[in-house]
Amino acid sequence: MTVTLVVECDWSGDGDFADANENITALVHRASWGHGRKGILGAASPGRLELLLDNEDRRFSPENGTSPLFGLMEPGRTVRVRSTAPFAKTLFVGALDDIEPDPQLDGKTALLTAYEKSLVKIREAGPIWTVMQTNIGPGQAVTAILDEIGWPVGDRNIDQGTTVMDTWWASGIDALQALGEMVDEDLGYLFVQGDGKLRFEGRAYRATHASDAVAVTFDDTPSSAFRYEGIAYARGIGAGGSLYNIARAPAQRRALVADYVTLWTCQEVPVRMAPGEVRDFIATWDNPSGDLAFTVFNRQANSAPDATGTDLTSSLTWTLMNEHATRATIRVTNNYASTAYITVLNLSVKARQISGRESEAEQSVTPADRRFPVQPRYVGDLNQAQAWVEYVILTYGLPTPIVTLELFAYNSSMETELLKREPSDLIGIQNDELGMDAKFWVESVEHQVAGPGGLWKTRLVCSKQVSAKTYWLMETTGFGEIEQTTRLFG
Repeated sequence: MTVTLVVECDWSGDGDFADANENITALVHRASWGHGRKGILGAASPGRLELLLDNEDRRFSPENGTSPLFGLMEPGRTVRVRSTAPFAKTLFVGALDDIEPDPQLDGKTALLTAYEKSLVKIREAGPIWTVMQTNIGPGQAVTAILDEIGWPVGDRNIDQGTTVMDTWWASGIDALQALGEMVDEDLGYLFVQGDGKLRFEGRAYRATHASDAVAVTFDDTPSSAFRYEGIAYARGIGAGGSLYNIARAPAQRRALVADYVTLWTCQEVPVRMAPGEVRDFIATWDNPSGDLAFTVFNRQANSAPDATGTDLTSSLTWTLMNEHATRATIRVTNNYASTAYITVLNLSVKARQISGRESEAEQSVTPADRRFPVQPRYVGDLNQAQAWVEYVILTYGLPTPIVTLELFAYNSSMETELLKREPSDLIGIQNDELGMDAKFWVESVEHQVAGPGGLWKTRLVCSKQVSAKTYWLMETTGFGEIEQTTRLFG
């Protein structure tokens, strides 16, 4: 094998791999890793790395106090797999999950597992709140989510997307869940590249940004330089397939109300404040604030808890901060020489409230027996909803074949091609038995290497490139259901 791999772990947690014992390449018996999704819907599953390590000297035994790694094998340590030849490329960046040494007397190995560091960091970011934004694409929302958790700008690759959301905000949900909502909103794809960067592609990305030229064609010809060793074909119709013939998308606008509405009131008043004390009050509410400029808070303070003493409102500093669509912080500082009592504290905003009755777009093709599993949440315009369901029916109303290839790096050309592959690559696949010669999108990539210089095996899960479909409109009034249309493909 001409590929040169380097496997490293940042045991010290200092952000590099330059310390002693951090290059563990020579101790790897077997390595496997991968990333992507198994079908054509949703975000990618967290990528996983497994390393079978030589533990002859018990250095990978966490209980061994004489190990040079004792006390350093902690969850979250960065593990990296990269190549230096035939070209340099980062293949996987993970966060250490566990190290399990074989406890048997003749056990000389340890199993290291790690998950994609990017998704681990996002999952651990916890709940987020954002400001409300209007008339934005899912890509802009993805950017806002990543900004909220402090995600480095250089570690992301974000497409704008196609759907226009009337209003969008995140309110106390996990960042990973918020990102998943944007995948559903645009029927896009969210995954981690081999170099650890987060990538979001809207539903039109492959059609508008990607080249239609295949990167490589794999076939079953024995003399081919790019011959696959195994192939599995699924037409996409069965229970695990991606055939859907009913789609629904609600559309409901949120209009900014004209008057202030009190959405939060401190229920703990009177609140005692010692001289010099600083206290933060977290205000939360359900209906999102339409504009931070339309947020006010009413406050009163007094020297007596029943507000019968001296008015001290001006002796306290009141600061509204961390304003989001459904959450804000009020910081109060008692600058008075004696005890003060907060007797009134509430927050009023000009909220965005649902205006009018919900509309919906729905389409189906015969037989209408499989409903699409997700719906957009933030669409306000019926035309946008209609475009969403039309895309679903055009894309998923006919089967999308899934092909899984098993490939071995039996020559240098194959090694190079396998090393290059990433999700959303366009490749060609030929198979005489199936009568197939078509273009496919790579959905997931999995590698397995039998130690440094060992046999390299790659599995690609691919979806057939969907050509543009046309249809005739048969009904505009539906069968008693509002906004339903029935279409036949041609």
